[in-house]
Amino acid sequence: MLKMKGGIHMSKLLKFILGGCLILSLSIFGFTPATDLKQESLDRAAASVGYTREVVKTALMEYERTGRMGTVAHDVLLPTSMGIKIPNLDPSKVLNETPLSSYGNREAFYEALRSHGYDDPDMENMPYWQYEQLESNWLLDSETAAYLLASNPELADRDISHWTYGDYNRFNDQKETEILAAWFTAEQLEELEARGIRIEDTRTLLKEFHQPETILAQSDATLKALLEDYYEIKLAFSLGADWRESARIA
Repeated sequence: MLKMKGGIHMSKLLKFILGGCLILSLSIFGFTPATDLKQESLDRAAASVGYTREVVKTALMEYERTGRMGTVAHDVLLPTSMGIKIPNLDPSKVLNETPLSSYGNREAFYEALRSHGYDDPDMENMPYWQYEQLESNWLLDSETAAYLLASNPELADRDISHWTYGDYNRFNDQKETEILAAWFTAEQLEELEARGIRIEDTRTLLKEFHQPETILAQSDATLKALLEDYYEIKLAFSLGADWRESARIA
């Protein structure tokens, strides 16, 4: 379990996706080995922010096989466009279990943890998802806060001195969706809706066709095929290219 200097409280801030509290301590009744306590704490924290690749693989295989959406599938899937049957995975719901020691900038991770009161000799084995969750509760540094204000005039009258990195990421997600919608006229947005295309998926379509008019000039079959490929790429990136086969074997 991570050690903390002082009484730092970790409150949940971000998403969707990232619901729940990071549990860093347990109330124990009776004796439990310290190594078990550490694993139990990590397991409970993980369950509050996402799921391991293996759990997601199994849940999505069951969903594809039966069409029934269990709890895990419900938590990790986004709505699809155009009636697509391929699961539209939210990658942020799949825990990145890579240890910090595997990253080239690992020393920066360690220093950030120490500067926020953590002094765990085993921090190099901390999975990235746990670091990311901790970071989401840290207050923005002055440089990031200054950049945020300079690049977003609408925040000029807002006090962001209490904003965390979780708030920052959530703001950017909302702003990105608004920017996407601003590419389209009201009439074009109506056409997207009529054709069953989610505004979030237009990001991929704009990369391919560059302009809203060009997107809307495509046939439904063309757009659907492109989005199906996009959904499959997200699945392969988050779960592995052979995720269906590996889940079947497991």
